[in-house]
Amino acid sequence: MFGLPIWLWVILVVAAVVVIWLQRFQSRYRAMCRTVRDELVQVLKDKYPEIEVAWSQQGNLMVQSKTTGARMLDMADVYVAVGRLPGMGRDPEARARVYQSYAQALSPPALNTIRPLSLTTHGDQIRPQLVKPEFLRQFSADAGLLHTSLPGLGLETVYVLDLPQGRPYLAEQDRIDLGLDAARVHRRALDNLRKDFPAQMIAEPVARESASAVQFGDTFDAARLLVIPEFLQAGQELVALIPHRDVLLLLPATIAQDQNKMRQGMQVLQECKDHQPLLDRPVRVTQNGIEAI
Repeated sequence: MFGLPIWLWVILVVAAVVVIWLQRFQSRYRAMCRTVRDELVQVLKDKYPEIEVAWSQQGNLMVQSKTTGARMLDMADVYVAVGRLPGMGRDPEARARVYQSYAQALSPPALNTIRPLSLTTHGDQIRPQLVKPEFLRQFSADAGLLHTSLPGLGLETVYVLDLPQGRPYLAEQDRIDLGLDAARVHRRALDNLRKDFPAQMIAEPVARESASAVQFGDTFDAARLLVIPEFLQAGQELVALIPHRDVLLLLPATIAQDQNKMRQGMQVLQECKDHQPLLDRPVRVTQNGIEAI
């Protein structure tokens, strides 16, 4: 038929079946995600009307109240939990049990157990995250989110407590409870991030041998850029890429001489649909600091 061999027709048919199956799966998954979002929000509104519920630009759930401050729930965790249920969460009661567990963790009573904060108890859990300025505008003025500007990069540093029950953002009242000024909160966050930084990953790009990728997957990978200058000696230089919060690429300084290669690399990294872009430019890192190229 049409001059095509039988084996090629078989391949085309199989490929078409696979494409149709993937399209149906994606459609079903998107429908499941919409259902999960609507149902979880309704559970929170019904059981905890005192908290405010909103959505971040990344599609994650944000809750806040005057007593507990702001917190963000990565909705991917909820989608995975429901997706693992029989029939991808076909049973409403099974979905309700998942929602209940997350609602309890997000509730003011649960969040109140960690506040007021103390430096002795919570000092070692402070971590930084890098965000775009528009991220801050998602929170109400009452939230008083603690942040530090990085004018050379056009980014903001926010601070969270890295706790088993989640990562609440630090507000001005938390800073007062900790007994720290903003500069000391920033230093403490970097001190904590530096403790597990794989310093050996700097050696190869500094020696111009190869690139290194830092990916702990803990939401602090991009922020680890802030501690790189402390590991460099006078005269040493790196190029770093932080396309989104979950990756830090360290490259030999010579890569900056090839602008086309850098642009191509950034385009590939920014094609990741699972993350909102963070910085679309490479940065130069030296012992003296960080600057956009």
